[in-house]
Amino acid sequence: RRRDFTVNSMMWDFDQRELLDPWDGFGDLKKRCLRMVDAVRFAEDPLRVYRAAQFASRLGYHLDPECRQLCIELNQTAKLDNLPKERLHEEWRKLVVVSEQPSLGLQMLKDWGVLARHYPELDVLSSIPQDPRWHPEGDVWIHTLLVVDAAAWVARRDGLDSKASSIALFGALCHDLGKATTTIREADSELPQGFRVSAHGHEAAGVEPATCFLSKLCLGNQVDQAILECVSEHMRPGSLHKAWSRGELSPGQLRSAFRR
Repeated sequence: RRRDFTVNSMMWDFDQRELLDPWDGFGDLKKRCLRMVDAVRFAEDPLRVYRAAQFASRLGYHLDPECRQLCIELNQTAKLDNLPKERLHEEWRKLVVVSEQPSLGLQMLKDWGVLARHYPELDVLSSIPQDPRWHPEGDVWIHTLLVVDAAAWVARRDGLDSKASSIALFGALCHDLGKATTTIREADSELPQGFRVSAHGHEAAGVEPATCFLSKLCLGNQVDQAILECVSEHMRPGSLHKAWSRGELSPGQLRSAFRR
């Protein structure tokens, strides 16, 4: 009864060769459902809100409605406010770095109000528009989720180790935080939509909110610094490609730029 989810509450009797499953965890396993064993016990450790999101994200499971509602209530009643960042670190690492599709768990945390209460740097992105010519997918939050999922695919494809994956994935998550303070919308009658959206300088502007976000996770100074460099320099590869295509760089200049 003290376990979090029914799928984590089964035992195997080796002598009798029998599954001991008092909460029908095997049934929920087959349904790919995360269901609480006991709401009172679940609430004793509010870190389980994050665990629910990362389990769902890593395993592709859905949450039982009662569990979802309790996650929302625990956040609203400030039960998550004093969780030590050393414990949060592991749940965030599993959600972002270990998941094949981190966007699933990230969207859950947003839907439950966890981002609004604890990570406003991320939550605000859904209110930031992008120019539909370059970003037909939608706002900065939608764009960020797509980028994080793409980075997860690249990390698996290239066999990145844990440290490199953390840098790549959290770099992807934080890369456009600066758009919250630099995005402007201007009328432009020459465009079909009648306006243009720009966010000049968002790379440098993203360092401060990214630093604030990372300070809550305890990833380590080296990893934090590398992530911040990803944020501040993430427009450079595209610029390099364009400059090389225009013949503005020598091979030596290109190599030096790519090393940086």
